[in-house]
Amino acid sequence: IEGLAGALDTEIAGAERVILVNNSGYGQFGALRDLSQSMWQKQFSTHVFGPIKLAAVCLRLCEQHGIPLRVIAVSSVLSIAPQKMKGAYCAAKSAMNTAHESFWFDEQGSKSLESVSLVLPGPVVTRFREHALAALQPLLGRASAKHREKYNAMEAALAPGARIKPFTASASDVVKKIVSAAEATRPKPRYLVTPQTYAAEFITRFIPRSIQRIIFR
Repeated sequence: IEGLAGALDTEIAGAERVILVNNSGYGQFGALRDLSQSMWQKQFSTHVFGPIKLAAVCLRLCEQHGIPLRVIAVSSVLSIAPQKMKGAYCAAKSAMNTAHESFWFDEQGSKSLESVSLVLPGPVVTRFREHALAALQPLLGRASAKHREKYNAMEAALAPGARIKPFTASASDVVKKIVSAAEATRPKPRYLVTPQTYAAEFITRFIPRSIQRIIFR
């Protein structure tokens, strides 16, 4: 990211406005007891450390040139509604939300930072399952026997040709929300995509925690 600063400086210097879309991500699934330290580190580096560092570099350059900046981070429904066997991904996406919102609060004195928005999709037709399956493979040979059936089910769900979940969105559905955040006069803090995300937002806001655990398990 620091190596990009020179190229970014040239681009930003000639811009009217900068829109940074933090959309890097992949799912490291598996039981938490089975995950290595490096798996945790890579998951958080991808979803939290890298995106915030890039946002900080862009803000510094925008302030130097007096250019307005909008930051849009693509998170996930799993950042607010955790699921079994996906704890590292859920934790990283939840941390992504908090880190970006904290970045907004930290930089309230900046004349360049216009907004920080989060886009929360549910399932989307991309290569996400392909990459999640690749990240899961190292665990399959040494997974806890207690969770063997769960691993088998997850491997089948991520396999090529597996059934697509109902209400799965297209990439263009997510893009529409990103464009809305980029073009709005007053961007919202959060943009929800897919019925699953709207349902999760309602459940986590209005349903008692004990009932949430029953629903999400």
